[in-house]
Amino acid sequence: MVNHARKSGYIFEYRLTLLGAEKTGKTSILDRFMNDTFTHRYRPTIEDHRTHVIDHLGNMCVCLFNDTAGCNDFPAMKRLAIQKGNAFIIVYSIEDKKSFAEAKRIVKEVKHIKSSDLDELKIILIGNKTDLQEKRVVDFIEGETVVTGLNEENITSDFF
Repeated sequence: MVNHARKSGYIFEYRLTLLGAEKTGKTSILDRFMNDTFTHRYRPTIEDHRTHVIDHLGNMCVCLFNDTAGCNDFPAMKRLAIQKGNAFIIVYSIEDKKSFAEAKRIVKEVKHIKSSDLDELKIILIGNKTDLQEKRVVDFIEGETVVTGLNEENITSDFF
């Protein structure tokens, strides 16, 4: 199996692309992971690139995060982000059925665009805003079912 991580001055570079409908918390997830911070203020993202270096099993790895726009105003940018990505984090809000439908559509789009590009496709589906359980409209099992249906010969997926 070919590893599509690019060797660089560090050991490997991985391009992780965050995708999902607007207001699902993609940027908040990234802020929490990189800086352990959270803000309640909403600022729409057009596209943001961030770099994070981690030590993985004694190897220095560079994670290049591409935080994409949640709206569909920039389809060419989204397609390019998918084409360049090594792995994909697709986010929906548990309080928004439309964002879940959009997440499922994005999963299909990623599979279509990357189908001939990678030996292995990695997708993480995240049901976000779990602090709002009283407003939940997308059941846990629905997200889990999407991921279960993804696990094919060349697709590795997980659900949170």
